[in-house]
Amino acid sequence: MTLPVSNAFLNLKRWAPALCLAGALVMVGCGRETVRTYIAPADSEFQAAPGLPSGWQKARPGQMQDERYLFQNELGDIIEMTYTELSGRAGGIVANVNRWRGQVGLPEVSAERIQSDIVSVGLEDNGTGRYISLTGVDPNTDAPSRILALVVPKADKTLFYKMTGFPDVVDTQREALLEFAKQPR
Repeated sequence: MTLPVSNAFLNLKRWAPALCLAGALVMVGCGRETVRTYIAPADSEFQAAPGLPSGWQKARPGQMQDERYLFQNELGDIIEMTYTELSGRAGGIVANVNRWRGQVGLPEVSAERIQSDIVSVGLEDNGTGRYISLTGVDPNTDAPSRILALVVPKADKTLFYKMTGFPDVVDTQREALLEFAKQPR
């Protein structure tokens, strides 16, 4: 008595050599010990826009962002600057700073500690902003990360300017963030 052979088994038998070769390639890899990740925006994501700091390009905003900009240095490192306008107090400075702390792998801290870390910054006609710098490790990439944030409370809304990326690159663009925040909105 012969048993019927299914078509799936015959197809598997035909593809077995190719599957073995693919498996071997995956196991061998490229032989490099390190893995480097990059943020590579689509070409259509970058747009030139007047009034931006030198080297910055307008990009498509993400969720909870009114505006988004990207800067790429000569080594290819990309940092992001966002602008968000929310009504009222927008959850308050403590909740927002603790959320940002989590984005760079830092634990939450007390309101007193946050208030002591904030620096007031004059923004000409745009009022006074509350500036904070947070440095840690991005929990999603395990890469060093810095957030520079500027919170500008207005009578009926709150403006948020936030720069995120590799600490050394963010540091070179601190003045660009402050100059951008001085522009009327």
